[in-house]
Amino acid sequence: GCNQTTRYVVSVLPKPATGTLNYYVKQNGTGDGSSWENAMSDTAFAYAFGRVEEGATFHLAAGNYFPYCDSCYINPYLDGDMICRRFYSNKLVNLVGGYPEDATGAAVADTSNHTIFCTRVKEGSAEYNTIRLLYIEPANPGDMKISGVDFMPIQQFRGMSADNCALRVNAQAKGVTLTLNQCRFSGTGQAISTNSCAVRMEVCEFGNSMVG
Repeated sequence: GCNQTTRYVVSVLPKPATGTLNYYVKQNGTGDGSSWENAMSDTAFAYAFGRVEEGATFHLAAGNYFPYCDSCYINPYLDGDMICRRFYSNKLVNLVGGYPEDATGAAVADTSNHTIFCTRVKEGSAEYNTIRLLYIEPANPGDMKISGVDFMPIQQFRGMSADNCALRVNAQAKGVTLTLNQCRFSGTGQAISTNSCAVRMEVCEFGNSMVG
């Protein structure tokens, strides 16, 4: 016979609190997201994004945000989907970026503070395109809002389709409305793709990006 070693990696992340509708996120956070002083980390946010209650809002400090994936580029919270490294939710969730990196107390969001959702995943010296970086499939009708978030750099994917984009909203119910406020999309690929969802844009910027 031969000797074989199996290695297991266990990640312990905070569970979103039932009934909580506001979460606070910093890249170097160590808490449960209940306040700026107790902000959750960017990795915990990637986990919590799909597990909060309907209507929850994430307040995001400035910084670069990447989908969570392990050393094999698999997001363990998406049933081992290697291709779709992404932030995913099937609920109406709100995002407010632009808070200072060291936000405290009554911090105010401002677009001069860049909250960037990165469409390139880095692992060591290697880089990988992220398909459907932010993918939301609301199961119920209602409103959601994304404000003060930058999506960059958006890449042109080979075999372009509606799903190959920075922001994809694939509503599972009629009556979903997404408001984008002061968001920036920069790159050469597709910025937004929607299905059964109305979109309102307020002072958004598109740099060499397509909207479908």
